[in-house]
Amino acid sequence: MALTFLAPSLTPAERGVLRAAGLRAQPAWPPAPSTRLWVDGHAVGWLEAPQQAQWLSVAPLPPHDSKGWHWHTGAPQCGWRSRHMQRLAQRLAAVGAIAGWRNEWQDVPALQSAAGSETDAPVVAWLERAAFRFFGLRSRAVHINACDASGRWWCGRRAANKSRDPGLLDNLAAGGVAAGESLKQCALRELWEEAGVPLGAPLALQGCGVLHSRAWTVEGWHNELLHCAVMALPPGFVPHNQDGEVAAFESYTPAEVVAAIDAGLFTVDAAAAFAQTWLGSEG
Repeated sequence: MALTFLAPSLTPAERGVLRAAGLRAQPAWPPAPSTRLWVDGHAVGWLEAPQQAQWLSVAPLPPHDSKGWHWHTGAPQCGWRSRHMQRLAQRLAAVGAIAGWRNEWQDVPALQSAAGSETDAPVVAWLERAAFRFFGLRSRAVHINACDASGRWWCGRRAANKSRDPGLLDNLAAGGVAAGESLKQCALRELWEEAGVPLGAPLALQGCGVLHSRAWTVEGWHNELLHCAVMALPPGFVPHNQDGEVAAFESYTPAEVVAAIDAGLFTVDAAAAFAQTWLGSEG
C-alpha cells in the first residue's frame, strides 16, 4: 500500500508518469550479454564484454566456464579478499577503466538469485565504491524524500561537477551505504551532509520500501538496492548543503515534481524513489 501520512493526491495521469519512472529504473533481468562473476565461490556480480577486455589489459582474466568467471583470490577471510580486489581496482583506475574514485568502501554481498535483490546477503568483501559498476556488484543506497508544512517537496539539484548526472534534480538526500554502516546511520549522515538536517534533530522519518535499480552504463552494470524513506521537515527548516555535492535546493508541489520527472529533469533513481514514496507497492 502507498504511504498515507505524506502521500499527496495524484491524478491518474500523474500516477501513470510515476509508474513509468519506477519501471525505467528496473529493466528486464538478467543482463545480457554479460557473464556472472564469482569471487572465491560466491556469486557477486556481472562482467560485461568491455570490462573483460579492460581487466585483461592489466591482469589475466580468471578461469571461465558455463557458470561464468571464477576469480580465486586464495584469501580465506573478508579483509584479505578485500585487499586483493582493491589492488585490482586500483590498477584498473590507473588506466582509466574505473573513474570517479571516492575513497569510500562499500560491502560486496554474496548473491543467491540471478537478480541479486536479497537485502540480507552475507558480505564477501569490502571495495571502493567507484569500482562497483565495473564488476557489476550490487550496492545499497538510501533515498529520502521530504516535504514541509505547506506540502511542498524539497529536492536537491546535483552539483555541476558530479561525475554522474550533474545538474539533474535529486531527492532531498541520497547516498550509498558505507561498509559496515546501518541504513539508519547512512540516512542520518546523508541528511546532514547533503541537506544540513542536524544529526540530533527529532525526525519524522519513515521507510517506504526497497527498489532494485539496474541499468547498463559505460562504466559497467549498475546494480543497486534503493532503500526509500519519507520525512516531514521541521517547521521553518530550509535545507542547506554541507559537502559541496548539491548546487541548490528547490521546493515543488507534487504536480510540479511529476511534471519535472516527465520532462527528464530528475535522475532515474530519484524519480523511481518518488514513485516508491507516493505509490508504494502500486508503483
